[in-house]
Amino acid sequence: ALRALANLGLATGLDSYSAVVKDILGDGGSQGLEWIIFVHCWGSCVGYIVFLGQIGPSVFASLGTPFLRDRTPIVWISGIIVLFPFLLRTVGALRYLSTFSLFSLVYVMIIIVVQSFTKLSDVDQPVFGIGEPGWFNGKLGSEDQRITDLFLGFSICVYSFSCHVNLFSSYTGMTNPEPRRVGKVLDRATVGSWCVYMLVAICGYMSFGNDTKDDVLVNYRADIDKGTAFKFFDIVANFAMCFSLMVAYTLNGHAGRAEAERLLDRFRRSCFGTDLPESPAGSRSDLSLTTYRPRVMEPSIWSHVGVTVVFHFSVVAVAWCEQDIKSILGILGGFCATTFQFLIPVILLRKLVNIQAFEEGSHVGSEYWVTPAGVRMLTVIFSFYVVAGYTAAGISCYNLVAGRH
Repeated sequence: ALRALANLGLATGLDSYSAVVKDILGDGGSQGLEWIIFVHCWGSCVGYIVFLGQIGPSVFASLGTPFLRDRTPIVWISGIIVLFPFLLRTVGALRYLSTFSLFSLVYVMIIIVVQSFTKLSDVDQPVFGIGEPGWFNGKLGSEDQRITDLFLGFSICVYSFSCHVNLFSSYTGMTNPEPRRVGKVLDRATVGSWCVYMLVAICGYMSFGNDTKDDVLVNYRADIDKGTAFKFFDIVANFAMCFSLMVAYTLNGHAGRAEAERLLDRFRRSCFGTDLPESPAGSRSDLSLTTYRPRVMEPSIWSHVGVTVVFHFSVVAVAWCEQDIKSILGILGGFCATTFQFLIPVILLRKLVNIQAFEEGSHVGSEYWVTPAGVRMLTVIFSFYVVAGYTAAGISCYNLVAGRH
């Protein structure tokens, strides 16, 4: 999917996702993409606050404090803390925090990997044993698992790799973005991310088996309570993850707010008939998650604060009411990420291939995937992903409405 998007950029000569969509599908397609990215950013922020509500009580309980042991105050206090950096107009001032956030995630990964070797003997059930799957009665490996979890797992994996809106700003910022080099960067980034995800997933499951929580750090609460040798490192890991979640919230919040301002600007222009000359794609914002197109009027300070406050407290309110992180990620990954990773790229590819827009040698990866036969094959493959993703989104919506976690 990343190679498909890179090929679309090379074929059109444009340097943003929205610009490519607008060029091929028109303004309506571009607006649809902006709505999807907005929902994706807004929902991601909800997920981050829900995660904080899960981790926070364990952190303060481990310190022996008599307060903040319930998720409700944690959710609202976290919301107040992240509001201040969220009010900034740009994320330039947060670049150092982003670096520390990355180091924090590396630390958490190391703690999970190291402790997995000490916990393997404590798992009650065979970690790699099949047990009694019971596929025909809808069970996987335990009474808590269902076939629907396969679809939810797929959608969460898709969400984890939803970096496609960053692609154009990443490869256009390269010194020499020729197709061969872009392909290497995409391959290495994808393989590296996959290795990290798999390492954490396998080590987490090795440590706790079927008792692994949605947020694996919650499992380490028992070690903290027992005062094991890893107690101090587990407490630091929880704080490190909270810090990373707050930084991630701020970055995604800026992106979501930019999309909200862009959509509001569209609404104003459609109502009052005022139009602005278009600016080069990507020239407005320094945030890679934000894609562009028609130029947006710089909002006044009151408009900026108003959009920020409405966006932020709607996120916190939903996070306070909803604790089912799997269903939230299921919707974001199953619908939003699946749409801009698989559905939209294959539609764009089919249109460009039909008009023979790809020049010989100017493509990332094998030439087969920019030929009519290759695009047909890609359509078949992506169709399975889209069906699985939308199924997961439907299941997640049902779980949210029915209150099933």
